[in-house]
Amino acid sequence: MSTATVSSAIKDANRNTPFSKRFKSQWWRHLLGIIAVVFAAFPLVYVLSASLAPGGTLTGSNKLFSQTDFSNYSKLVSDPVRPYAQWYLNTLIIAAVTAVLTVFLGALAAYSFSRMRFKGRRAVGPHAGADVPAAADGCRHLPTAYLAR
Repeated sequence: MSTATVSSAIKDANRNTPFSKRFKSQWWRHLLGIIAVVFAAFPLVYVLSASLAPGGTLTGSNKLFSQTDFSNYSKLVSDPVRPYAQWYLNTLIIAAVTAVLTVFLGALAAYSFSRMRFKGRRAVGPHAGADVPAAADGCRHLPTAYLAR
């Protein structure tokens, strides 16, 4: 039985090819990447521009960053009727507690599966380790489900 191996000389030759020669043969990848980045980033830039516009609407701002005004953000943080800063802090606390509990339960599961001896352990091991963090992650939806009743 024979196996084909790639010598290190061929790998080094590919690595030492000048950038201009590699770019000429793979220009379409760069173009596709640039188009994908622009396509993905444009909605974010548009929403940021609309949030900085003094008009206060998404449809009213046609030109990007034609006028910038940070009053919308100051209203957002200082409004006593809608305490956004408190909501944001609550979100951070819930995210931190969920992350810590997920890691803790995952570590418990990993420890128990590393110590248990049973038939089919090698086949089940990778799957079981992936299930416990997913179950712990599902627990964060319990308060929402409880409130929805």
